[in-house]
Amino acid sequence: MWQTGAVEDFAVNKGRKTGPASLVGGGGLERPIPARFIPDGSALYVVDFGVMTMSQSGPNPVRGTGVLWKIVRP
Repeated sequence: MWQTGAVEDFAVNKGRKTGPASLVGGGGLERPIPARFIPDGSALYVVDFGVMTMSQSGPNPVRGTGVLWKIVRP
């Protein structure tokens, strides 16, 4: 919470293990990068880069796997 300085998970992939959606299965966050609350604090927008594999020539982002998430409290 911002009032106390405590850090808590706001969004996680549910499963038997933690990690990106492509690893844990079932969809969800893959490679989240910038996250911003809207001014009234009622929603968090998260840019998710998507799937990226690595090869000897470097990173290979997978086209069409990124998403913009809007996260709100129930």
